[in-house]
Amino acid sequence: MSTETIAAPPRAGVDWRRAEFVLTLLAFVGFLTLPIRITTVYGGLPAHPLFIHVPVILIPATIVAAIVLVIKPQWLTRYGIALALASSSRAARRSES
Repeated sequence: MSTETIAAPPRAGVDWRRAEFVLTLLAFVGFLTLPIRITTVYGGLPAHPLFIHVPVILIPATIVAAIVLVIKPQWLTRYGIALALASSSRAARRSES
């Protein structure tokens, strides 16, 4: 009996090549935007509430989402990239301050 006949079937899951590409692209864009200083957005709205207070909601929400994906791993295929994008954007904002 050869080992070729006992090969494991391919598993469905996260396409790690795609996820790695997306995260690398986001990191590159983040590094390009580091020198930009924004004081107002949307025609005069202060940037402070958006860049400081929004993470107070988004960071805990991302943590809760990660815990839910640990509990329900079948959701990882559907929502894994969204969680990665949310957590990486929060990490980039935190490193700027």
